[in-house]
Amino acid sequence: MRSYDTLYQQGGYMTWFNRLTIGKKLQIYALFVSLIFTFGGLTALYSVGRISGYIEHAYNDNMVPTVKISAILDRLQEHRLLTRRHIYSSDVEEMKKTRDEMEKIHSEIIPLVEAKDKYRLSDEEEKVFAIFANNLKPLFDSYHEILRLSEGFSKDDASYKFEAENRPIFYSGKDALSKLINMKENSAKADYEKSLSVKKYVWIATLVIIFGGIGIVIISSVFITRSISGAIKSAVNTVSTSSAEIAATVTQHERTATQQATLVSETTVAMDELDASSRQTSEQAASASTSAQKASTVIEDGGKAVRDAVESMNLLKDKIGVVADQILKLGEQTAQIGGIANIVKDLSSQINMLGLNAAVEAARAGEHGKGFAVVASEVRKLAIESKKSAEQASAIVSDIQKATNSTIMAIEAGTKSTEDVTRLARQVGELFSALSGIAGSVYENAQQVLLNTKQQSAAFRQIVEAINSINTGAKETAAGLSQTKTGIQKLNETAHGLKEIV
Repeated sequence: MRSYDTLYQQGGYMTWFNRLTIGKKLQIYALFVSLIFTFGGLTALYSVGRISGYIEHAYNDNMVPTVKISAILDRLQEHRLLTRRHIYSSDVEEMKKTRDEMEKIHSEIIPLVEAKDKYRLSDEEEKVFAIFANNLKPLFDSYHEILRLSEGFSKDDASYKFEAENRPIFYSGKDALSKLINMKENSAKADYEKSLSVKKYVWIATLVIIFGGIGIVIISSVFITRSISGAIKSAVNTVSTSSAEIAATVTQHERTATQQATLVSETTVAMDELDASSRQTSEQAASASTSAQKASTVIEDGGKAVRDAVESMNLLKDKIGVVADQILKLGEQTAQIGGIANIVKDLSSQINMLGLNAAVEAARAGEHGKGFAVVASEVRKLAIESKKSAEQASAIVSDIQKATNSTIMAIEAGTKSTEDVTRLARQVGELFSALSGIAGSVYENAQQVLLNTKQQSAAFRQIVEAINSINTGAKETAAGLSQTKTGIQKLNETAHGLKEIV
């Protein structure tokens, strides 16, 4: 036969009970115990009710009627004694007193006889009582006749009638009453014996219920206790294991939170450095914007100069017929054009340097400076081309000067050269116009970079604030995990204590 532990571990026929909660198990146990004691109480109440019924029957149906029937018998015997005294008395007063007493007894007997319905007589008892009741009237008629003879001083006749006639009637009624009393006493004795039997049954049932209930309660309490303790042990083991795992996890999380707090602190330092770099980039972008604005002004001035040169060349073309007279002045103007070409050459060198600086600043700006680097590269290319054009213009002016100095007769060649110079000057003007547009774009881009760097600086400050908040939260999380670890350790200690108690 399998043990309880085997049944508990493998399921068995009480698997459904083991799956119940502790509260429901205790409720079932309390209900079971209540049913046992309720059954015992109801059995006791039923038995007490039966005993009470027997006692009530013995008292109301037997004892009370027996007392009243015995009173009738006593009164009849007393009445007979008074009759005898009356017969043997010769004193008139005494006889009168005796007769009064006899009439009083007669008046007491009659109500007792008429109250027979209250005596709760059985059919057999009714027959016996009827024998007495039938002899009662002849008995009292005989007493009246005896009293009449005795009062007439016919004492012998009265004595004879008393012994010969009255005696059989009296004893017949007396025997009937005695028999009825014995029947009532036997009935009361039977009720008493029945109550004793019920009492014995109650004692036995009570002992069986008490000891059986105690045994059942002990067995069921052991069963429920083992079931509850098994569930508690299982829960305690689970809590212990879970708390140990949670403690290990919390320790790991605490370590991770500490590392995260350290990393966040390092990130905060890096973001502070990045914020400072962003502010420096913003200042450099502002400087580049100023330089771009100045370059745009210079390029506009160069463009204006080129336009003026084109207009002069146009005038020179219109007046080429009279240039012979003013060849010296033409030489001076050509010298001026050479000076302007040198200015353009110098300006192109400056633009080239500005583009180089812009490329460096774009490289520092990183991802946001890629577009600015492309613009700077184009500016450098245009500056180189402008320089080349200026050098070409210088060469042309030099040729013009040589041609002017060599011969005035080469006007047609000079005219052609003037047209070439005009065309070149026009191209230079277009180049300056393009450079002006590019410089404007560079200025706008520099302004945009400046705005972006300002926004980035503000964003970096917000990120630094957020990281500081994260750092504070990480430290608080580490502290909370430490407290959680302490609580879990206390929970584990409590679980071990509960396990030892169970």
